[in-house]
Amino acid sequence: MAVNKFYMIYDDSCKLCRATAIKTARRDLAGSIQLVPLLAPSLPEGLTLPPRDSLVAELHLIGDDGSVRAGADAIARLAQTNFGHEGKRPVGQFSAGLSNCSSHPAAVTSAT
Repeated sequence: MAVNKFYMIYDDSCKLCRATAIKTARRDLAGSIQLVPLLAPSLPEGLTLPPRDSLVAELHLIGDDGSVRAGADAIARLAQTNFGHEGKRPVGQFSAGLSNCSSHPAAVTSAT
């Protein structure tokens, strides 16, 4: 089953995480990514959230098929997405700001 929608779980108490989520949502013309704030996570029936300590440590993408991608793997998946910009290359630069995120050292380690 192909993934048609991703739920991006982000730490809404982290300025960099929030800015990255907002930037992602603005680029998503196809509506393929729904932002899910960590402080009030809500997913459709049938999808399960990973443990909270894992969610706090790094960005997560949960596909509508139940697949879970975390950290660098989630960022790589975002980089492969063209967000409905037909004929354009995927963005590929989501990890650029992670080294500045002192709130999430695991994300910094996995992105470098």
